Amino acid sequence: MKPALLVIDLQHWFFKDNAPVYSRHEGEKKVNKLIYNTNKLIDYFKEKELPIIHILTVYRKDGSTRDLWSKRNYKDRPRKNP
Repeated sequence: MKPALLVIDLQHWFFKDNAPVYSRHEGEKKVNKLIYNTNKLIDYFKEKELPIIHILTVYRKDGSTRDLWSKRNYKDRPRKNP
């Protein structure tokens, strides 16, 4: 069995200034480090020809399919599909 890289929900809205994770992770410095490290892992897996699986969460425009975390943390902001 060979390893695979899972990149889960690393979407642009995740890193906006008003996203809860942004402030929890001390802003831009830690976000940039996260992106840099993720890209290094992706490059490594590509070089070794190992599988990379990107998982992306998408909600309906009306918000009816949002999960509880999203509903709690993004009450006043409508979600948009990519």
